[in-house]
Amino acid sequence: MRGLIFASFLLVAGTAHAEVAVTDAWVRETIGAGRTSAGYARIVNTGPADRLLGVGISTGTAEVHESREQNGMMRMLPVKALEIPAMGEAVLKPGGYHIMIMNTGLKRGESVELTFTFEKAGRITVPAKIAPITATAAP
Repeated sequence: MRGLIFASFLLVAGTAHAEVAVTDAWVRETIGAGRTSAGYARIVNTGPADRLLGVGISTGTAEVHESREQNGMMRMLPVKALEIPAMGEAVLKPGGYHIMIMNTGLKRGESVELTFTFEKAGRITVPAKIAPITATAAP
């Protein structure tokens, strides 16, 4: 009986990953000696609430940030975790939550891998196309 209960637990735990999907991932190119960029994506959750704990990139380092106005100036502040509502979504986009990418050179037309780490869904790795610095939406 314990084996059956344990197997049922594994089956339920194994489906949690399928409830969170990361789509439309893209990053901006870096120009000249610039070593910072930003990345964006849509996170769709068809299950219970989850939290994005961090993002990694196949080159350089990355952190989840929020663009926020403070004292009349726009600032980009690190976020410890981003809530992904049950049966909802979170959009990482210019001017809002985004992925701050540091210490890397990104060339237009190439791609990188982004690994999103969620509290419940675990790790999800997706390709992200590198778009021109002027891009405002996914290429």
